[in-house]
Order: sequence, then C-alpha cells, then structure tokens
Amino acid sequence: MRLTMAHFDHVEQLPLRDLIAYWLAAAGGRAMPARADIDPTRIPSLLPFVWLCDHLSDAGRFRYRLMGDHVRHAYRDNVTGRFLDEIEPPKATEDIAYCFRQAVEQPCVVHIDGWLYADTDKPTPGECILLPLASDGARVDMILGATVYSWLDSARRAVSVGDQIRTFTRIDGVTVSGSSSPCGGPGG
Repeated sequence: MRLTMAHFDHVEQLPLRDLIAYWLAAAGGRAMPARADIDPTRIPSLLPFVWLCDHLSDAGRFRYRLMGDHVRHAYRDNVTGRFLDEIEPPKATEDIAYCFRQAVEQPCVVHIDGWLYADTDKPTPGECILLPLASDGARVDMILGATVYSWLDSARRAVSVGDQIRTFTRIDGVTVSGSSSPCGGPGG
C-alpha cells in the first residue's frame, strides 16, 4: 500500500501537511523520492520550516545540510554543516538520533507533536515531520524535515512540558507506533 495524505490526518500544522503532500507527489510511483526530486523553488513558502539532514551510514551520524530561518531561530545559530552530536547535549542527541534512525532504518515518516528540545534548557512546543529520501530508491541517505514551533499556541498542547507524541508510519503505510515520551531538537 502506498502512503497517502489520509495516513497523516494527525498532522496539524499546515506547513507540515503541505510538505508531506509535496513529498508524496515527488515520490511519483516510488516508495519515497530522492533528494534530486525535491525542488525548493516549488515550495518557497515552506522553506523557513524545512531542514535537510545527511545520513552518513559509515559513521552512523547525521549532519545538517540546510536549515530554514524558522528553525535556525530556535537554535540562535546556523547549524548547517554541523553534526547532530555537536549541537545537542548527549541525552537530547540520543533521543533525536533514535527518531532519525527510525526514519532511515524502517524506513518511515516520523511525526512528533509536543515539546521539542525536552532534554535541553530550551523546551519548546512544536510539531515536526521527518521524511526519508533515497537516492537509489531503496536505501535512505537523507531526511527532509520540517519543524513548526508553536510559541504562541502552547495552550493547545495536550501533553505535559517535556512530553510529546511520536507517530512512526512506515512507507508501506503501517503505523509502527504512537507514543508519548520526551525527545529533543528539530527532529524531536
């Protein structure tokens, strides 16, 4: 079964929904698109929320390739070109890397809603999506992500500070889990 927008009814933020729709269209008849299928000129209104992360399988690390202004603002720094484990404390790195690895290894779309940066000194309400990209059509080598921080609507959050709801939807359409737990940075 191919993924459709119906698999993502739980995603609330419009920029995330729009990016998912674009990702699905870019995949065409394949399970997931490649980075070459993603054209930033087709999604200009989404770029402030978008980030792109390389998966370096040999090293088991993730490196940010691109980060939109909305996300960069939360870091108060440009982390483009830096590794995940260089910018987050160890516990946050562990939680974020878990979410990233699920996107790569399952492969699956990861949706996180609740308090982001929960394991840091800057917990922030928000919602984020991780979308796998595969140059060869099978092995995930990048993650296309987007994060919308909800500084102004934190009252709508149904989870306690530090908690979040994670949903993992495999690219074959099976929801692996939905859980409530702490997780860290732009990818969690």
